[in-house]
Amino acid sequence: MPVAIITGGNSGIGRAPAAIKQLADELGGIDVLVNNAGYGTSKPVLELTFDEWQGVLDVNLTGTFLPARRRPSGWSSRVAAA
Repeated sequence: MPVAIITGGNSGIGRAPAAIKQLADELGGIDVLVNNAGYGTSKPVLELTFDEWQGVLDVNLTGTFLPARRRPSGWSSRVAAA
């Protein structure tokens, strides 16, 4: 069974859906998506700048939302994000 890993951190968020589609086309489908993103800071939340806060949201929320949303046709309607 072929395995593919897509990485990119915050800079790769916008590219994930296209990369997933390309992989699905190349591999003839995708059976499992491990959608795992996480980023944090040791600063108290009330001391974060807006840009720091947005960076956390981009990775932790948007980074898992976009790949799950771009699931190739044929996948189950149930998608889990870690």
